[in-house]
Amino acid sequence: MAIIRQVLPIRNVSRWALLLFISTHCDSWLHEAGAQTVPKARYLQDIAVGDINGDRTLDLVTTDFFAKQVIPWLGNGSGSFVQGEQISVAGNPAAVVLGDLDGDGVLDVAVGVLSTNGALTGSVSVYRGTGTGSFYVQTAIQATEPSSLAVADLDHDGVLDLVVVDHAESTVSVLFGDGSLAFTSPNQIDAGPNPYSVVVVDVNKDRRPDLVVSNYVVGASAVSVALGRGGRAFSQAVSYPTTAAAAAIVVADVNQDGNFDVVAATTTDGGISVLFGDGKGGLIPGATGPSGGLGAFSLVALDYDGDRVIDIALANAGSGTVTLVRGKLVSAKGSRTTTFSFDVPKVLLEMQGVWRMAVADVNSDKRKDLVVINQGRNDAISVVLGPPPPRK
Repeated sequence: MAIIRQVLPIRNVSRWALLLFISTHCDSWLHEAGAQTVPKARYLQDIAVGDINGDRTLDLVTTDFFAKQVIPWLGNGSGSFVQGEQISVAGNPAAVVLGDLDGDGVLDVAVGVLSTNGALTGSVSVYRGTGTGSFYVQTAIQATEPSSLAVADLDHDGVLDLVVVDHAESTVSVLFGDGSLAFTSPNQIDAGPNPYSVVVVDVNKDRRPDLVVSNYVVGASAVSVALGRGGRAFSQAVSYPTTAAAAAIVVADVNQDGNFDVVAATTTDGGISVLFGDGKGGLIPGATGPSGGLGAFSLVALDYDGDRVIDIALANAGSGTVTLVRGKLVSAKGSRTTTFSFDVPKVLLEMQGVWRMAVADVNSDKRKDLVVINQGRNDAISVVLGPPPPRK
């Protein structure tokens, strides 16, 4: 597959912006990508997407690990962003998540912060949104090594709660919000060794949020599920092995049987592993396949090519690529049963330092785009625009 590149300036954005076109001779579903470099960035670590200034256009919030900053990026609706007012933090910001934590209709931001001196004395800092794209500090919550954050109304009281993955303590902490950006003491859940990321989803269809956690352990990696029991209680987590060490996970109904499945990026062997959900909270080993790269610490599920089947995009840090693995559903003749499998991976973007990724319609064309942060020498925000809809 031949790839052609051109680098051109984006007009009316800034001298830091570049537009990188990627095209192929044979894959019309690949589309153009833009890379907007980040001035003075030192190590972009995480990304969150949401409308933080109320203009009905999606914006970004990134964390710069070594610069000790949280950076808002205001979208203009055409796929480019303008840097907003930075937030300086006391430590190294790792994880970030957006949510209306105080119920005022404006997105707030929670940031997982690691210690600067190597001691395991991190925190989660919560900042109140102003509605104009800026934030100001409200509260800080102690956490040893917060590697992943999530927000959801776990106890059905109409107020968003906070879920913190504490990598060093091998726990997931649930903190229930009171609507004023104050939270209860952490309710710690044993989520297996080395938890890395968390997804909140109702996997057993009882209308109670459950926690799905990746356990990043070389040689003994797994996905753990803690079921919500109602109120503020969770079951003890049950672990389900993956084929190799899995850091990043995503939850989606990939085989269209009405049950949520878990897709894991098996970081150490460059693969993808699917655990099919049984609808009761259990997971069953399913399809596997190559990711097309190495060292994926971020993946997303989306119907990228518009064929109504879930595809998986991965940011492969080890190989400096963003790849797309298209999903395939095959129905056996004379049977209602469908089998899910993966197609051959395709490269969407080549750039050293790719790290985290999110899905967003950044140019308002009602197509799902990929927003990728790069770290190191190539600190940048790259956008892979979604392809045109398939011809009917």
